[in-house]
Amino acid sequence: MRSKLDFNHPAFDAAALELRKHGWQVYNPAEMDRVLDGHNYTGYTIEEQKQIGSENSRRFAQRDLNILINELKAEDGDAIILLEDWEQSIGANAERAVGLWVGLQILTYKEALEERTEDV
Repeated sequence: MRSKLDFNHPAFDAAALELRKHGWQVYNPAEMDRVLDGHNYTGYTIEEQKQIGSENSRRFAQRDLNILINELKAEDGDAIILLEDWEQSIGANAERAVGLWVGLQILTYKEALEERTEDV
């Protein structure tokens, strides 16, 4: 998220909205960041975002890993949904690896929408 304008929050928010319309319960890191810190993380340069990300990486990792390990459960059909360009994100790669480790389904955004469309 650090190397995309506005921490890629607009893409996360748009995806969360659409996924919720398709019946997914979503843990949106952009929403969680805004609630956690009380501001919207917009208007920074990419270099400033990288600095903010570096200074807060342990806190964000702890929050996200807690959700992956303690909240999501493979037996409940929970999944990690990856947005476009996830391969370039250290966090998305780490979350994917942990998800695989604990048995969560790993889906792309497109696959997640297709899966729930088929269920309807």
